[in-house]
Amino acid sequence: MAPKIGLIGIVGKELQEDLWGTLERVAKIGYQGMEGAGGLGARSGIPMAEVKQKLAALGLHPIAGSVRLPSEQADQDRSIARAKEAGCKYIIDYYAPVESKDQVLRTAEMLDAFGARCRKEGLSFCYHNHNHEFARFDGQYALDILMANTDPKNVLVELDIMWVTYGGADPAALIRQYAGRCPILHIKDVVVVPGGADTSNERKDVQFTEVGTGVVKLKAAMRAARDCGVEWAVVEQDKMRDLSPMDSIQVSYTNLKKALG
Repeated sequence: MAPKIGLIGIVGKELQEDLWGTLERVAKIGYQGMEGAGGLGARSGIPMAEVKQKLAALGLHPIAGSVRLPSEQADQDRSIARAKEAGCKYIIDYYAPVESKDQVLRTAEMLDAFGARCRKEGLSFCYHNHNHEFARFDGQYALDILMANTDPKNVLVELDIMWVTYGGADPAALIRQYAGRCPILHIKDVVVVPGGADTSNERKDVQFTEVGTGVVKLKAAMRAARDCGVEWAVVEQDKMRDLSPMDSIQVSYTNLKKALG
């Protein structure tokens, strides 16, 4: 079965200026869910119960909330409460430093502990990669060390196929490697990967582009996603290039839908 198509970011300014109108346009394009739904109420000042009701009416599922680790217990509690209030199934940590194998192992311990807390609260916790997790320690990707040293029941992975590509790895192969442990993908694209792979934390001059218009091997990744039971393919683009945000999400949706078949 093909993953459902969701959206994160891109239309942030539009959501601030006209929450209901923008959500209606997103749904009309064909998107089925919003990642970061828990923040819509907080940023707009509209009660989350009202936002949740509107999302449901539009057929937009609240996919995931977010957490920033390491953080104080009270901050973690707020992140969990917000995700639950929004009706999210998942909660995501979007970044961790992995500058040495020892640090990777410490990070794994931290992620596992938080994931165990989430599981007790009825949430599934995912770690989201960038490119720096594809630095190698003792011949292994930092990401693989992270995943090998966490309980699959506590820590899932939200693979970002553009950052996988940027780090020099193969998105389709990783999706298959983590079949059953990768419920969500971030789908974005890049014009070029300098030197074929970049695992630095710099990321200053990345030329983002609409899904299906760059070098990411989208069709192979989506075949793997279908085969491996990925639940959500979430469109993202960190910076606009030539198109407006609304035009961008239309192009990305069209190309992703085609790749999914």
